[in-house]
Amino acid sequence: MNEKTDPCPCGSGLEYNHCCGQFLQGKRANTAEQLMRSRYTAYVVNDETYLLETWHKNTRPQTLNFSQQPPLKWIGLKVGSSG
Repeated sequence: MNEKTDPCPCGSGLEYNHCCGQFLQGKRANTAEQLMRSRYTAYVVNDETYLLETWHKNTRPQTLNFSQQPPLKWIGLKVGSSG
């Protein structure tokens, strides 16, 4: 993300800082959709810390090593329904 006013990568149509940015900065997601969108955004911006913090301790890896892997290009997220 270059600017906090950029559109959020999760596709919500909101600005990053009014959408997933707040969760990546420490606010707790209140819904499964917020968590899913914020985790998608964390993959887009390579936020390993957030991903590991929101991964269940029984299945989470020690590290994701984003810096040691070829970069991935995330092309979009579509939410069919939630609720």
